[in-house]
Amino acid sequence: MAPQTRERILVGARGLLARGEKPTVGRVAEAAGVSRASFYRAFESRRALLEALEVEPEPGAKGRILEAAAAMVGADSLAALSMPVSPEPRSTASSPASPLSSAAC
Repeated sequence: MAPQTRERILVGARGLLARGEKPTVGRVAEAAGVSRASFYRAFESRRALLEALEVEPEPGAKGRILEAAAAMVGADSLAALSMPVSPEPRSTASSPASPLSSAAC
């Protein structure tokens, strides 16, 4: 594979990231003007591409995201989202036969 193909892929991925877009394999390949097969010849996986770009979440990002999500949900958390439990439906096996059920036979 030509070195310029790999560089085109890196440039395409950087452009997507700069615009705040998710660099999927398909989008990166399209931005670079190469096929998905060419992408996979240049990089084993999307993860390998991200490693080559040295893209990592900033330290503490996960914790801040979880804190923000907890604040958005509030103190009631999942209880606010839950639905009331309805009683189990009664079984018809032990109920007496109705006149309509015997007429159908």
